[in-house]
Formats: sequence, structure tokens, C-alpha cells
Amino acid sequence: EIRFCDWSSDVCSSDLSAFHKTMDGVPNLTTPGRTDGDRDYQSASASVLITPSTNLELLLTYDYIRDRGEGTPVFNLYRRTPTVLPTQPNIILPGDTPCSVLNFCPPLDLEHTRINNTGIAHADGDAVTANLNWDISDRIKLVSVSGWRKSIEKLENDFDATEQTILHTLRPHDGFEQWSQELRLEGDIGERVGFVAGLFYFESDYATVATRVQDVGYIRGNPALIGPVLDRKSVV
Repeated sequence: EIRFCDWSSDVCSSDLSAFHKTMDGVPNLTTPGRTDGDRDYQSASASVLITPSTNLELLLTYDYIRDRGEGTPVFNLYRRTPTVLPTQPNIILPGDTPCSVLNFCPPLDLEHTRINNTGIAHADGDAVTANLNWDISDRIKLVSVSGWRKSIEKLENDFDATEQTILHTLRPHDGFEQWSQELRLEGDIGERVGFVAGLFYFESDYATVATRVQDVGYIRGNPALIGPVLDRKSVV
């Protein structure tokens, strides 16, 4: 516990915690020296408990997150040969398009990746909460729970899991913010009756632009048909 209160311990106490994790990912077979799925994550939390009197308590907490890692590596599971379903009569599914039509089917390898985008999964987050407990009397208590949270993230995915640009997605956003407030009055009336009354307010804003890069030519079996196209969709 790290103390950063100037008051006496019976009025104010505090603590601070932190976490940091780094890890190399899986080697990329087509780009020597590159790894995919790296981890670089850190977080911290600080709390202050203030008790100015025996009937009043305030807990303030701040949480921080910073992630500069990459998404979970994806691997190519294309099948070159047809798949026979055990039905009566049998249903035969052709081999996947990149294998059967384009003659492009990397061997199954769960120790190396082949993706050709960054695969990043970055995120920043801040959150503040305030919890107030006030014993107005022996039978009545007022509880207040306040919260604020904001985050930013950027995600890139290579869903085709190859060195070709067949199906990629990009989802950046710079606007998630959330507010909440709860007020609750608790108490007893006599020996057999208790009550709880309160109000709750919640507000959340989120905006992003999702981009999909897909090569219809590869999907349809003819790379010369059309090149990669962008499909952007705004989400609010």
C-alpha cells in the first residue's frame, strides 16, 4: 500500500496498484523477424477512502488502462480437398475457393502466421467512480454511486489469414464516454418494515467507422475480376 493522504489514518487511507505485461507473439512466416499477437498491456488503479466522521464515508477510485498489443493470431484452415457429409445420399462440399480454384492453399501451420496487415488491438481507458455512504440516522442511510468512463480503441483484423488482401477489417473509434449516477435512500420503519427508494441516471455516447477491405475477385475465384474494395460503415 502506498499512502498519499496527508490526514491521519482514521480519516483518510489510500492505495495504489499497477500491472504491466509484455509478451512476444507467433513468428510471421512471410516477413522474417516479425511476430503477430504481441502483448503490451499496462493498467493502474488508485483509491482514496475518506471518513471525516463516523457516519460519513467517501471512496474515490481511478482506473487507467493502456493496451498497445495485437489481436489474437489467426491461422489458415483452408481445405484443398472436398468434404463429404455423412448424409443419405452423401453431400459433397467442394474445396475452399483459394485452394480449389486459385491453387493457393498454404499448409496448416499453427506455429507461424501469414497475415499481411498490422493486426493491432490498441485501447486506452480512464474511469472514475465515487461511492458515498451517509448514515443520516440510525435507521436511514443515503447512498450515492457516481461513475464516469472514457475509452479509445483501434482494431485491425486479417480474417483471411494469408499474405493476400482478401478480407480485412479496420475499426477505429475515438469516442466512447459514459456517465452514471445512482441515488438510493434506505431505511427502516418500525421493527418490520424496510424501504428502498432511489433514482438512476445513465448516459452513453459511442461513435466509430468500420472499414472492410475485401477482394471480390479472390472470393469468386478470379483474382483478375476486381481488386480490393473498401466498404465503410458509420456506426453511432
